Amino acid sequence: MPFALPLRPLPAPRETALSFLSRFAAMNAAEMSDFSIDLGYQIRRFLELDTAALDRLAEAAGLEPAIRDDLVSWTGVPADDVRMFYRDEAFVLRAQRNPVIRGCPLCLREDAGATLGRPERLMAMRGDWLLSSVNLCCRRHHPLVPHWKVARPAERFDSAARLRDLAPEIMAGAFDQPRSAPTDYDLWLDTRLETGQDPTWLAGQVVYAVTTICELFGMALLKHRPLETSRGDRQEAEAQTAGFAVLSKGEAAFREALQDLARSSSGKQIAPRQAVGKLYVALDEYLTDAAFDPFRTMLRDCILETWPVAAGERVLDEVLPARRLHNPRTAANEIGVSTKLVEQILTDAGALPAADPRPFALRTFDAAEYAWLLAEIPTLVGRGDMLAAMGATEAQLRTLREEEIIRPLTNHPRGKAPWRLADGLALVAELHSLTQTGSTRWLLLGGAAAGETAHWPAGRRDAECH
Repeated sequence: MPFALPLRPLPAPRETALSFLSRFAAMNAAEMSDFSIDLGYQIRRFLELDTAALDRLAEAAGLEPAIRDDLVSWTGVPADDVRMFYRDEAFVLRAQRNPVIRGCPLCLREDAGATLGRPERLMAMRGDWLLSSVNLCCRRHHPLVPHWKVARPAERFDSAARLRDLAPEIMAGAFDQPRSAPTDYDLWLDTRLETGQDPTWLAGQVVYAVTTICELFGMALLKHRPLETSRGDRQEAEAQTAGFAVLSKGEAAFREALQDLARSSSGKQIAPRQAVGKLYVALDEYLTDAAFDPFRTMLRDCILETWPVAAGERVLDEVLPARRLHNPRTAANEIGVSTKLVEQILTDAGALPAADPRPFALRTFDAAEYAWLLAEIPTLVGRGDMLAAMGATEAQLRTLREEEIIRPLTNHPRGKAPWRLADGLALVAELHSLTQTGSTRWLLLGGAAAGETAHWPAGRRDAECH
């Protein structure tokens, strides 16, 4: 067929090449697979959007190259086994290749108009309806609804054949649902697909990555706002809206929201996967997809700034070379003492606030800054060992404590081993150096116990444990 056929449809806005082919076949009283052969190619060539087959379709329909390209752009051209190019952007195939075909019944009914017969020849399937991230027809404010589910692509995309049976119900309003105003997410995605324009920070990000993050991040947000969520098929749309409301404001807003999610977690063993849900899983799965790199980096930063990740642990495919944070439990496990003791000493040292609102697992402190203190804790001794090592009496030790000449590492009343042995031995050595013989060194201690504090070496009174 070297020339255009006399019976041919006019492409509808956003119509897919396969919808156009199906309507073209229906106008010529043929099934799509048979009509494809009449055009000179097996149906498989059209399903794969083979260039030669599409050129033949355009020739038979009398289409200008720009119109042909527009049909193809709303269909999506496979790039490899897992990816396709759709509206000049890369998508994964599963974002569009779904056996369930959805549509807007109001648009389909408008396509058919007042025709008395064969409305399926006029009803065009739009390319944006195929995207799983699209839930609403922004033109008619109607949610996309499933129309059929067919496994075999040759039958699934023969829309005119499917609509032949469904057209009476569509025309009668059987698929109609309550309308809803488009959200900011709906309008953003619709405009981005139509024109490529994007006034938000997301302009530099890939659409598929953004829509994926919007939904998964939104799901995590809605878990902490149960009263604002609805059930059923609206939950996905609400998750997309909630995620987009944060992401569209920019990187700083996303980072802050991630921190808020972490802080709103509860429990003693809360982990990043529990806090952000499927977002963590998805970013871990898409390690080789550079489109997700900016979001993966921000989540990784949040994890390392919030959770006590151990050195050598892999976080979203990066290994932490040195521990940044500890919490009382991880520190206690590392140095071999009780969690309660670590918590008491770190609180006394100011590393942890006395009233800490954070979840137990997230009561963290700087591991490097307080490494010296953690190293001291296992060496602490009780009163008896301290007295024996110093050769002091209880009265003398009490006076030394009251005068803050030596101090316990923790003042907790239940602390059984609060003393740093090195402090006592250092004081004894200092006193010994000021005496002529070791037998007279505790004369000074006796004087201190009697209130003669002037004998203490300058600066010793204000000595700190460090």
